[in-house]
Amino acid sequence: MKLNVSLPTDHKLHRFCIECNADGVEPSYVNGLKKYYCKDCKQTNDVSIYLGPTTKLWVDDNNEIWHETAGIFVRNTDGKYLFYQRDTFPYSLTIPAGHVDTNDIPEQSANRELLEETGITGKLTKLFETDIPGDSCSGGADYHKWHVYITDFNGDINTVQILEEGHSPIWLDINDVLQNDITFAVRYIIENYKDKFTY
Repeated sequence: MKLNVSLPTDHKLHRFCIECNADGVEPSYVNGLKKYYCKDCKQTNDVSIYLGPTTKLWVDDNNEIWHETAGIFVRNTDGKYLFYQRDTFPYSLTIPAGHVDTNDIPEQSANRELLEETGITGKLTKLFETDIPGDSCSGGADYHKWHVYITDFNGDINTVQILEEGHSPIWLDINDVLQNDITFAVRYIIENYKDKFTY
């Protein structure tokens, strides 16, 4: 999404409406899904333009917003991977992932997101990083630089819960998950880098 407002310089969090560009959009929930309501134009949307001091972001020469993301493929002892249903846009199956914080290296953000979203801790192995155009998020960016990690989970898969941003954990073969409604980024990663998952 192209940036239609000036980048704030006050080091505070701003959420701008994608309809009218008003600042101060507020999160709301509709049927269990996170949305963003603008009190100025009274519109509710799946996304807002999120510009905050803690999220690593930049604007390219085409005025497109970029975010940086750390994502983790969690593999169990049967060779299946953990996915869950997002309740924040994009509303599809995904892996534990989140934006890289300004003062973090990607691995720090990956460890934090894994713990916050699943309660899982483990040794992370970085597989690769890649730019993914067309990867839209609730923060208004359609371009992301992904840092992709993998970790092995040796515990009881039936005890894993999704603690934030989603529900319904499911363990799937890396090929079978492509038959499901999965996020653009996860599909892109699996379709283009599946050979990286053997290490």
